[in-house]
Amino acid sequence: MPTLDTDRFAKVLALAGSDHDGEALAALRKARGMLQTAGMTFTDVAQRMGTPAVPDNSASFTDAEFDDLMRQWAEPTAKKKPAPYVDPCGNKWGSKADYESWKASNDARFERDRQKHAAERAAIIARYGCFEAAAARDEREQLLHEAAMPWLEGANVEVDPEFAHQSGRWHKRMGGWEPYGSTKHPVAPCRLAIENAYPMPSTIREARDEHLAWEQRSRELDLIQEAYGAYEVLDLPAHYRWERVRRLYESELPIVTMDDLHIRLQFARDADNTHDVCDAVPSIIDAFERLVMHAPHATSVGAPPSRRPRKTKPKAATAPADPRQRDLFPENGATP
Repeated sequence: MPTLDTDRFAKVLALAGSDHDGEALAALRKARGMLQTAGMTFTDVAQRMGTPAVPDNSASFTDAEFDDLMRQWAEPTAKKKPAPYVDPCGNKWGSKADYESWKASNDARFERDRQKHAAERAAIIARYGCFEAAAARDEREQLLHEAAMPWLEGANVEVDPEFAHQSGRWHKRMGGWEPYGSTKHPVAPCRLAIENAYPMPSTIREARDEHLAWEQRSRELDLIQEAYGAYEVLDLPAHYRWERVRRLYESELPIVTMDDLHIRLQFARDADNTHDVCDAVPSIIDAFERLVMHAPHATSVGAPPSRRPRKTKPKAATAPADPRQRDLFPENGATP
C-alpha cells in the first residue's frame, strides 16, 4: 500500500481553509482520497499529529501549483484505449468488444431473415431437386463462365467439407473488373466474349425479359446461399451480363416501335432508387415526338385537336313573342 505524501497532503489540506466553499470542499475530498489510498483516515492523522497547527493558506502554494491541482480534479482520469482486434476473416476492428457487438447484431438479423424466408428457400431447393443442383450454375451461367474463363481470377476455396463442391463457383476479378470497383467494364476481349456467349437482346422487350430473369436468379441464389443481401451471389460473368442487359433495357436500346415506348415508360413508372430514370428520359421524349406527335393521325404541335362538325337537323323558325316582329317570321310556310 502506498505511503502518504505528507508534504502534498499538507498543501491540499491547506486549501480547506479557503473562503470559497467549493474550493474548500474539493480540498477536503481530495485529502480524504489521499488518506484512503494510504489506508488512513482523518482520525489517524489527528492521533499521530496531535493538535494540528493553524494552516497557512498562502505560504506553500504557487499559482502554477494551484492551477495544476484544480486541473487534476476537474479532468477525469483518461480511460485506457482498448487494443485493436482482427476477426477470423481478417477484418480490423477498433476493439474485440466492437466486433462482438456487431456479430451479435448480425447473427440476430440473420436468424430473423432465415426464419422469414425458410419456406420460400425450401420451395426453390425442392424445385431443383437438391441444394447442390440449385446452387450450381444454370445453362446461361455456364455458357458465360466458359466464355469468360480466360479472364477469371481469385476463385473461392471452400474449406468446409460440406461445401467443398462450391470451390471455384465464384471469383474476385474478371479481366481487371470488379462489381463495385472503379472500372466500369472488363477488358474488351472479355466483354465481347460475354456479349457473344449467346445472343444479346435486340429489342427493349427482350432486354426487359432477360433483366427480369437475372433478377429472379439472383434472388434464388440469395435465398439458397442464405446471403440475405449481405454479398453478391451471381458470379462475375453473369453479374456483368446482367448489368449490360439492364442498361440496354433502361436507356441504351433505341425506341423503334410503340411497344418499345410502352416498355420504357413502364420502366420509368416502376423504377426505384437503384435505377436512374434520367438516363431513360431522352429516349422516351424522342420516341414520343417521333411515334406519337408526328404520326399521321396526330395534331399539329401546340394546336388543340380538331373536331368534325356535328351534323344536326336545322330547327324550324318560330314566331317571336313580340307581335310587332311576327311579320318577319312567316309561319307554316306562309309568305309575309
